[in-house]
Amino acid sequence: MTRENTIKLFRDQSVRVLWDEEQEKWFFSIVDVVRILTESVNPTVYWKKLRPRLNTEGNQTVTNCRSLKMIAPDGKIRMIDVADTEQLFRLIQSIPSLKAEPFKLWLAKVVSERIDDMQDPDVGSDKAFDWNKGFPQVFMKKKKKAWHVTTALHNSRYSQRMFDNHVKLGDVIRLEEKDEILITEIVADIVKEDNLNVIEYNICGDHMHLLIVCEKEELPKIVGKIKAKSGRKYNIENGITRGQVPLSSKNIENNTGKKKYNSLWTQKFGKSEIRDQKYLNNAIAYIQNNRIKHNLPGSERIEKIKKEFLCTKEHAFRTEYTGGFDVVIGNSSYVNANDLKRSFTEKADKTLPLNKQRHPPTPTPLRGEE
Repeated sequence: MTRENTIKLFRDQSVRVLWDEEQEKWFFSIVDVVRILTESVNPTVYWKKLRPRLNTEGNQTVTNCRSLKMIAPDGKIRMIDVADTEQLFRLIQSIPSLKAEPFKLWLAKVVSERIDDMQDPDVGSDKAFDWNKGFPQVFMKKKKKAWHVTTALHNSRYSQRMFDNHVKLGDVIRLEEKDEILITEIVADIVKEDNLNVIEYNICGDHMHLLIVCEKEELPKIVGKIKAKSGRKYNIENGITRGQVPLSSKNIENNTGKKKYNSLWTQKFGKSEIRDQKYLNNAIAYIQNNRIKHNLPGSERIEKIKKEFLCTKEHAFRTEYTGGFDVVIGNSSYVNANDLKRSFTEKADKTLPLNKQRHPPTPTPLRGEE
């Protein structure tokens, strides 16, 4: 087993670290991290008192740390309590400190630099860093698939089920060019906002086509969001509703308070999984030429908007991961320092369980370590 002991600097303060080549993991000296975060004069005592408290709270992920041989301050090799990256993120969450967020960023940088070294043939080995092995509960590859989605306007289609149940169609809506542009702008905003992988798109009077790459579980939420936002915007722009409230009595049926109009889109949508390259290319061509098929004129404005959010096939099928470091620590990695100070002031009893006093922001030394 090959292990590499070294020193890393955080703001000119040393942290003893060890790289285990077999496990492909970093291990960090817990005492060194505690010293930096708490500014304690005796971080060893602080850690000894913190560890049983964490164990009582059920945080065994941190307390089940291991000891490895590292260089002690006296220059001798001693067994030192260490934490791997995941354990260290959890430990940082347990120590109230204004340095917590900068330290998390530094920690992520240390991991990133190791990956860069391993991928550089001049300084690294022929082994690549395995994210799934290093962070099995954090970085998992998305199971992406390509989908051809079709959704139609309300009352524009009549199914066998509707016929069997004697359903009568209401007024049929037909989109004008300004409506198509409006809906396309909504789609563009959602795609950019949610970083969606849309390869092709078209809107054709009474229906819409979307070729999207995503996980199967994500698809209903994505389509639902597009239909909801575009439908609401359409109703507002066309004077049907102001938000969710009808504008006038002409939109109310028999003074019952029920809406006379229906939703813009049908309740369900069609989806077809694209399983091979030939099917994918055919679907792209079909969607691109759909307006021609329905004898609809082209729209320069729609084509211009499409260029803002469509992506290439290569980009759509790139490897993506679920989660991230936020999953490990349980919340966002970035907070405002002033908000953190207020948190110490307003919730001191919860955030400083080691100390019954009402802050200060930097933890006071534990009893016995003065």
